[in-house]
Amino acid sequence: QVPLPDAPLGSDLSSKSLMSSTPSAVSTPLTSLSPLDGRYAAKVAALRPLLSEYGLMHRRVQVEVEWFIALSDAGFAEFKPLSPAARATLREGVQQFSQADAQAIKDIERTTNHDVKAVEYWIKEQFNAASLDAATRAELARVSEFVHFACTSEDINNTSHALMLKGAREQLLLPALDAIIAHLTGMAHGLAQVPMLSRTHGQTASPTTVGKEMANVCARLQTAYQRLADVPLRAKMNGAVGNYNAHWAAHAALDWEAFARRVIETSDTASVDAPLGLGLSFLTPGATSGLRNVRVASMAGLLKFAPSAPAAMSGPSATARTVTKDVQPARPRE
Repeated sequence: QVPLPDAPLGSDLSSKSLMSSTPSAVSTPLTSLSPLDGRYAAKVAALRPLLSEYGLMHRRVQVEVEWFIALSDAGFAEFKPLSPAARATLREGVQQFSQADAQAIKDIERTTNHDVKAVEYWIKEQFNAASLDAATRAELARVSEFVHFACTSEDINNTSHALMLKGAREQLLLPALDAIIAHLTGMAHGLAQVPMLSRTHGQTASPTTVGKEMANVCARLQTAYQRLADVPLRAKMNGAVGNYNAHWAAHAALDWEAFARRVIETSDTASVDAPLGLGLSFLTPGATSGLRNVRVASMAGLLKFAPSAPAAMSGPSATARTVTKDVQPARPRE
């Protein structure tokens, strides 16, 4: 038993404890375990569909579906290419994935006690959904055991986390930085002729302008922007230890490394009946796990200002790219 914090040393509190004296807390901003769900919840609301557990489930379903469709094109006698109708049905299910679907997966997880296996079972359930036409339902049900074929959980998780980061970067982070850079660019031009005192070594120095100093900040942010945009989101789908063991055992004739690379790297923006992939970067052959922390650390580290800007930038706007060249400090009066 844990004594209450304000109890005098040596007090007999055998009938009391910190746990028993704490009332059950209703979920409110005040009882949130993280400030992101409490004080700052409104600030990060746009990230919830992308980086929450719902967002993770959504991407897991996407990965499983694209792997499943790709398997149908691998040339297996047991798994003929899916019809255009079946492919469209599967991808529409990914696009329309809802919170109700995520809750259904959580309900299955109560039985499986395994989050990725629950996603697999949920997908198989969708193959028998009454909303499907009879032909598509029969086609998908016949090959349902190829869902998650040869995959380990990390194959699904590492690709899903990469897709989550990709979505957050493309839909939120880079557009937000783009807007900030555009605003700073306007300030740099608008304040180009406003003089200000500058300092060096802790003492006053030659004069500069507010606009020039804003342009300097803008240029540094542009560098961080470009480096953030260039972080490769690598992924792997090669089994538990990275050797394609289950893959080779099942179908030794297929070049599984090339197959996995194609699924991972093929664009995810083609037409619905064309070959699709995940639009990520293929990781070094043989890699296993540990990707997620590296990717997050790389992106988080690049959100801070870079020390200097390169001579030529390919940042968010032409005006911002040339702001440091266009904004010149005012010449001091004689």
